[in-house]
Amino acid sequence: MSDATDEALRGYPIQLDAQRLRSGRPLRIYIAGASKEMDLISSYMRKVESLGHTISLDWTVPIRENIALGKTDADLTKEDRKRHANADMFAVGDADLVWLLVPAEPKSSLGCWIEFGLAVAFGCHVIVSGPNASIFCELADHLFATHDEALEWLRSQK
Repeated sequence: MSDATDEALRGYPIQLDAQRLRSGRPLRIYIAGASKEMDLISSYMRKVESLGHTISLDWTVPIRENIALGKTDADLTKEDRKRHANADMFAVGDADLVWLLVPAEPKSSLGCWIEFGLAVAFGCHVIVSGPNASIFCELADHLFATHDEALEWLRSQK
């Protein structure tokens, strides 16, 4: 890092405060990932719930409903798109912990990266699992090579 970068970052909270992890109590968790990997994301949501935690928003539900109706994101009205985006944003901000499951094709899902950025900006405790696809992954509180490693870490937090 250059001296200018070091100076710019001095005093900036690179490591987020872990106090939001309420030891011994269930956490509200937002899981971000690629909508193309909804089945994988849903399976981890159920695994997290089986640990006694709460999912702050299951964003896969409205996507599945739209698919059942033959709709894509492009078919949604501007108001519906904004409503979904706001719901996701508020659920990220309301979470004790945000978990980004990096997509198998990291450049395939813009939304999960925006949610990750919101979580960092909001000061949420953030974990990232999967390929370290961006320098911004280093802003997470914890990085894991696999999703199962992240789940095991989460299990150990009880």
